[in-house]
Amino acid sequence: MHFLRITCLDAWYNVFCGGFEEFFCQFCGANPSLTGVAGKMMMGNMERREAFKMFLKPGMKEEYKHRHALLWPEVKAVLEKNGVYDYAIYLDEQTNTLFAFQHTKGDVGSQDVGGEDAIRKWWHYMKDIMETNADESPVAIPLEEMFYLP
Repeated sequence: MHFLRITCLDAWYNVFCGGFEEFFCQFCGANPSLTGVAGKMMMGNMERREAFKMFLKPGMKEEYKHRHALLWPEVKAVLEKNGVYDYAIYLDEQTNTLFAFQHTKGDVGSQDVGGEDAIRKWWHYMKDIMETNADESPVAIPLEEMFYLP
């Protein structure tokens, strides 16, 4: 996940230190200008796209949808506070694989906030319907971005 951020920092360096006026990051497509990615990086507000997969236990589709339809306000608040937005989760019913996609501001995504009480309680609440780790966090496997069309 941090590879994208490093690439964008490299793009910022090339634009402002190397003198390139039009430089696009080959991985995220960013054109780092002071009003774009570079400006956000300079303010410590790097925006990223993240995707990962998780695993739903068989027969739990409707329960998963129901629980997320009633997402606890404190969980939503933690995600928003940490810069997670435009967050969607899809289900591949043939494999019970959940595919999650989110935008983030900064270095933290939804899977990085396990130190928050609300998140730990949510994980405990969800553990009976998902594959989880020993700390009750969902098994989440980061996915590599293979293509992006801005």
